[in-house]
Amino acid sequence: MFEYIGSLFIVIFETFCCNLFFQSFVYRRDKLKEWQKITLFVVMVICFFASGLLLSSVQIIKLIVAIISISTIMFLTYQISIWRSVILAMLFLAMAWGIDYVVYVGNSHILSQAGDVKSKYEMQGVLLIVIDKMVLFLIILFIKRFFYRKKTEMLRDSEWLKFIVFPIFTIMVIAGMIAAFSDIDSPKQIGVAYMIAFGMIGMNLIVYVILNSVIDNAIEQHEKEVLEIQVKNQLNLYDSISKNYQRQKRISHEFKNHILCISALVDNHQYIDLENYINKMKDKIRSDEICIDTNHVIVNSILNEKYNEATEKGILFVVKVNDLKNLNIENEDLVVLLANLLNNAIEACEKCDSKKIIMFRFTVEDNETVLSVENSYNKKYLSYRGKEIVTNKRDIFDEHGVGIKNVVSIIDKYNGTYTIGCEDNKFYFSIVL
Repeated sequence: MFEYIGSLFIVIFETFCCNLFFQSFVYRRDKLKEWQKITLFVVMVICFFASGLLLSSVQIIKLIVAIISISTIMFLTYQISIWRSVILAMLFLAMAWGIDYVVYVGNSHILSQAGDVKSKYEMQGVLLIVIDKMVLFLIILFIKRFFYRKKTEMLRDSEWLKFIVFPIFTIMVIAGMIAAFSDIDSPKQIGVAYMIAFGMIGMNLIVYVILNSVIDNAIEQHEKEVLEIQVKNQLNLYDSISKNYQRQKRISHEFKNHILCISALVDNHQYIDLENYINKMKDKIRSDEICIDTNHVIVNSILNEKYNEATEKGILFVVKVNDLKNLNIENEDLVVLLANLLNNAIEACEKCDSKKIIMFRFTVEDNETVLSVENSYNKKYLSYRGKEIVTNKRDIFDEHGVGIKNVVSIIDKYNGTYTIGCEDNKFYFSIVL
């Protein structure tokens, strides 16, 4: 009885590993409900368990059944073609069988006096299978780390390595049990050994599920913060457009009064007063006029708003633009790009003790859109490592970091490239779309 329970537990763990392997290369269909996912998982466990019992002596047929069952169930579970599902199923089985061979060969040379599993070595054989599946689990974790970045990228390398220590420790403990308990005959001692081995597998599953849940919550919180920043940028844009509209409306309304006043001064030959009045009007017009005109309403609104904000904070804002009328970037994406880059540049300049400069370029030349921002920055508040921007804020998902990730995602959307770095107390972010 215990043999069947142990075999079932191992099959469940192997099915779990198969799902992890497929998750490394595909995305789960949102249409499936939780009970449907569980049902497909149970069906796959039954297929594995039944083929192991009934087809153990006919390996070729067992392999064909395994490929058909895995590819069919994964085709229903994940959003992939049937041919891709077949290929991934074959890769998983090839990897699993390759690990079987390596583990058993290693056992025969290192851990045990005999590589084959006979009645005398029944316990060692079961423990060897446990090691086999734990090695499979460990390798799939590495594969998922490097091929499925959506979740694992939320963990730093140091944090991920701490998690990997647990399955490695499990493999070492069970290997030690095989080496130390090769001559155990007591049923109680064998039962304890089985409980330790299967208990450690269960603990690995629990730790993984808990970690996965924590990452899911972190992703949800991250997406919420991204949405909040996008809404904030949109509101700032609409506020800027509204201010510009009200300013133009006020200028248009006052224009008639100015004409009447000028006409009255001319009629009364009050030319000195007329000159003074016109000079005052010129100063007022300069302060109200649009400083930057790219022939694109959204770009104009953001640039003029950020230009005025930078000027008020004593920051020199140097701009190079050309005609952006035919700019092929969606307005929502423009808001994210410009608002995040310029907000970060202004924030960085504010923390500088001396020279505060922002060099901005936004041009379309030879079917290429070039967007670059270069600004002064203080090394005490910002550092640069590889393609990572490190701030002095403790929160890993702070607004600055989230904004940069949003910018990078839009660059990827338009198949663009970017360069990021710093030199001579200047930080730069250059984009080509």
